[in-house]
Amino acid sequence: MATRLPPELAGELYCRANIEPMIYTVMNPQMAVELLDKAWHMLTQNQITFSFNYIDKPKEGSGFFLKVQPDEIIMPHDGYQYMDDEVSYGYQPDNRLLITERSQGFAHGDQYTHIVRRKYTLSQAGRETLALLHYSKAEITRSVVVDGRRAKTAARQYPLKPIPGLTIPPPQQQVYQQQQQQQQQQQQQQQQQQQQQQQQQQQQQQQQQQQQQQQQQQQQQQQQQQQQQQGFRPQQPPKIPNPYVPSPVANSSASPQQPGGPYGRFAGVPGPVPGPQGQQLPQRLASLNAGAYGNQRHDKKSSHKKHHQSQQPQLTPQQQAQMIPLITSNSNISSGQKVEFIS
Repeated sequence: MATRLPPELAGELYCRANIEPMIYTVMNPQMAVELLDKAWHMLTQNQITFSFNYIDKPKEGSGFFLKVQPDEIIMPHDGYQYMDDEVSYGYQPDNRLLITERSQGFAHGDQYTHIVRRKYTLSQAGRETLALLHYSKAEITRSVVVDGRRAKTAARQYPLKPIPGLTIPPPQQQVYQQQQQQQQQQQQQQQQQQQQQQQQQQQQQQQQQQQQQQQQQQQQQQQQQQQQQQGFRPQQPPKIPNPYVPSPVANSSASPQQPGGPYGRFAGVPGPVPGPQGQQLPQRLASLNAGAYGNQRHDKKSSHKKHHQSQQPQLTPQQQAQMIPLITSNSNISSGQKVEFIS
């Protein structure tokens, strides 16, 4: 068991048993007596050794076996600050047990006290040097608001000083290393999550693009189907009617219903087809028996004949009787034929 305490570390180190800290969420005086008896038995058989080491902000429920001096009044620093003074009292069922307690402990940054520290020792001869130090959670009724200016203990200075001859790093360094490892793991997890999110976003974008392409293809197919059903031929210029092609017969099943042109009695003949702006293109007219132009020529001949007849002088019956011998002598008319004069 190490008995020499480095002077520069006085008030900082505990003479701790070289075993892992025990965890007891619930601790009562009877349990403490049983644990002390068991540890004393192990100590007499050299199953427990002690060395100087730090205790720094232990978790709630942590327990340590310590080697203490009977005249020790002030305990070393444990990383916590306390708003109350240390109080000692006994346990009536077992007069050997002495309890030293502080019930308003807190760490830097806490708003309320939450730690209770109790040291259990046996006043039996030869066992005064063995103690059990236990940390528990404070009850809500005993918790007070933290006021650092009124704290009974000063704050611990960091970083913790190295211990001569101690190969195991101090608890604070172990905690720091663990924190660094946790931070690295968290960073790696965050990076992995970011990569997964990016991959998911890329997959979603690709799916959206594929859906858009499919929708466009479906729309195109629907348009093509509609065009086929309607008989629509895309990208074909409208046909301009040829003015020199004979038009179909009026009022027939294949003839468009167009108003008749200004051609007199040929009202069934369709009128001229309108051409470009400002112009009118001629159209050849047709009818069932003959063209319109032939009928017009016939009308001209008949009207000329009537006009010629109207210009000839009308003969009296006496003049007609005188002209008969002249006509028969100068022509091939026989005597039996009848000559008629057209008036």
